[in-house]
Amino acid sequence: MSLIPEVPKQHVEHDSLKALRYRNEILKRFGFYTADELIDLAESVGFTVFDPFTRIRKGTVIGKDVVISEGCAIEGNNIVIGERSKLSYTVLRGSNLHFGVNNLINGSIDLPNITFGDDNIIHLITGENNGIVRIGNNNQIGNIKIDNKGGGDILIGNNNELNDKLNINIPFKRGWILIGNNNSLGRDGGGVVSSSYRYGRGWGGPLIIGNNVESTRGAEILGFSILGIPPTFSQSVNLTEETLADYFANRSLFKVEDLLLRIKDNQIDDLFSKTPSSEKVSLYGVVKVKRCCLIGKIKIKDDTRVQCAYIRDLLIPERCNIKYSQIIPNKQLTVPLQNSMIEHKIVTNIDDLECLPNASLTEEYPADDLDFYNNVLL
Repeated sequence: MSLIPEVPKQHVEHDSLKALRYRNEILKRFGFYTADELIDLAESVGFTVFDPFTRIRKGTVIGKDVVISEGCAIEGNNIVIGERSKLSYTVLRGSNLHFGVNNLINGSIDLPNITFGDDNIIHLITGENNGIVRIGNNNQIGNIKIDNKGGGDILIGNNNELNDKLNINIPFKRGWILIGNNNSLGRDGGGVVSSSYRYGRGWGGPLIIGNNVESTRGAEILGFSILGIPPTFSQSVNLTEETLADYFANRSLFKVEDLLLRIKDNQIDDLFSKTPSSEKVSLYGVVKVKRCCLIGKIKIKDDTRVQCAYIRDLLIPERCNIKYSQIIPNKQLTVPLQNSMIEHKIVTNIDDLECLPNASLTEEYPADDLDFYNNVLL
């Protein structure tokens, strides 16, 4: 004989109905669909929600054949989930998030104002966004951080891998980032893609990553740079290669910014799409590049710094420094020694890389940078 008193059946049913009513009232009070409303919406549209008490903000647009599994919540405003997308243990806290069709979202997105295309795999995006982020199709997005305090545009194309611990940031005003197609950024330990040019002074600028760029193990790609474009690029902007090289090695930031703005404004998608896959820019390890143009087939290895330089078709070993130089060889070259400094040189053949010093002899930043920032910050 049980010592626990038997609870009348009608009392159990009463308590259950009270709990259901209470949960629905809380959902309604805070602007979410009630369970009944969510079930009706799912049946009307044709999507699946595993738990009808899932917090989904009223006004969320959910497409046909979307699957919302356990552990999900949609808390932001103005969110669109395209058809056949799947959410798994996902919390969408940011507002103004628009997903195209057939996206797989496995983690949370905290920041607002992001538009995704189709067929992306998204794991986790944290950070802050005071601007606009647009991401295309067929991208694989790991556990990344986007810090857009400066409020510039971040435009990302198709078929990119944005790997775990990658940080994409615009810390200052007057910065923006354009990433093209078929890039693998932050592999094997993360890295930085940033519009920052001289962080300590709060200086930033534009950054363009075209096609077929790979970065690994903490590499940093910084402001006023353009990487991963074909050797024919100079012709498309009506410049000789020598003039283009001179822009980055010797001219003012006014010239470099104007060039990058022309590319962004003209939306040279066709140019990027024609970059041969064999022409890859590879940054291995803690490489740092800023205010440079890297074209053709390039490999740069650990602890190398490239600044104020134009480089085409070069393999650079570890611990080198390249500044104020134009490397435009007749065929692909390899820097002959580690710990080499290439400064204020025009390199066209292997003889130009002989007898390189192993210590830097030049200023890190051009003196007229200050004129640019005094002008743009007025």
